[in-house]
Amino acid sequence: MSDAQHDSRSRTRGGPLRLIVVAAIVLSTAGFVVGTSIERGQHETHAAAASGTASPATTAAASETTATAHSESGTTGEAAKSGEAAAKSVEAAAKSVEAAAKTGEAAATGKAATTGESAAHLAAESSTGHVEFRPFGVNIEAIPFIVLAAFASLALAGVAWVRPQWRTGLILIAAAMALFAVLDVREVVHQSDEGRTGLELLAALVAALHAAAAGAALALTGRARDQNAARA
Repeated sequence: MSDAQHDSRSRTRGGPLRLIVVAAIVLSTAGFVVGTSIERGQHETHAAAASGTASPATTAAASETTATAHSESGTTGEAAKSGEAAAKSVEAAAKSVEAAAKTGEAAATGKAATTGESAAHLAAESSTGHVEFRPFGVNIEAIPFIVLAAFASLALAGVAWVRPQWRTGLILIAAAMALFAVLDVREVVHQSDEGRTGLELLAALVAALHAAAAGAALALTGRARDQNAARA
């Protein structure tokens, strides 16, 4: 039997495992993209809601100004003038507070730009009181990371499909999928803490797919080793 015929038969025998690896990687990648996109949209929605809500300090200042104006309206003309002057002073102080708030918001926006995060994302985290899960300090909701992770995963799936006998490539695939599975489990815990049942189930499914891909890649590695030994 020629080497080409032997390789063809070996690839055929590894077909089911190869198909499992490729299918699991593709499906897990799709789940990852969908999940991160949904979570990113939720953060932006929360940020928009938070930005449209008046702050307690602003509301309290407005209430205090109104109360002062009403109380002064029942006094004499001189007291009314004093109340008007006091109201103007309160209004000026409120404008100063508003200007300071805008300055602080601008500073927060600049910091978000430096760290690669959007101001909306920061506002969502501040309003909810939760800190988003960032493995190794990486914002997994950032669009560049999503695109890069999806491209890398699909490239590994291509390696498994084209080179099912390449042990080094299969070991790399198994290690990457195992790492992704661990991160997915951590994401399941995070979504459970946040009370997001849908995203929790999706993260669990992605973790299972990554684990299946890792196991199938390891099985292909062992089969490739045996086949290479038989050929020798």
